Amino acid sequence: MQIALRQHGQRGQALIETAIVLPLFLLLVYGVMWIVRSGVVNERVQIAVRYSGLVSSQASPYIDYSMYALYNNLEGIGAPPVAACGPPTTDALDNNGQFLGPPTSPYWLPGATNGACTAGHATLQGGAIVQPEVFTHTLSSITSQTPIEGVLSTALGQNAQQVAASQNYLDAPGIGTVLVCYPDIDDAVSASLQNTAPILPVNSIVPLADVLPTTPINLSGSC
Repeated sequence: MQIALRQHGQRGQALIETAIVLPLFLLLVYGVMWIVRSGVVNERVQIAVRYSGLVSSQASPYIDYSMYALYNNLEGIGAPPVAACGPPTTDALDNNGQFLGPPTSPYWLPGATNGACTAGHATLQGGAIVQPEVFTHTLSSITSQTPIEGVLSTALGQNAQQVAASQNYLDAPGIGTVLVCYPDIDDAVSASLQNTAPILPVNSIVPLADVLPTTPINLSGSC
């Protein structure tokens, strides 16, 4: 009789211990799963932003820097042109497009994802810089969600965590931006087309000046 009571007591104690330890164990397991998934999604949103900056910077260099661009943008009217802007896409998160590699398994797929890209101009001035310098810039950003499942969702009071990344990329301005922002350069190129600039004979050799000109180029107020 005593043996039966002792066995019954041990079973009851094991049941109580299981009831206490099991939720903690499940919470730990779901926590590890969530941290790993969140880390993977966070890494992929960073890749998406970097890829967006690369695409935006290399969109059309032959249009920005060519004789066609130089003469086609003379006497520009209005705001200076800005760089192309390619928003981050979900390709970097699910490997289902331009990115190499197998498609992402369902477990690693993120939640709702949105990418955005804005382009504009940035002016660098101050310090030892005599004349403000104009750059084009693209600001790429992306937000995604990491699902939170199981008892961890109940413990945290939410079923998803938002993951975000953003980066501002600076690039040299295109010919159109240079001509609009620096009217002196535009005037000089226009004058050369009107044969008002001095044209040297082909066989003449002009040595470099001992003292380089230091007169700053005027920056347009619209830039």
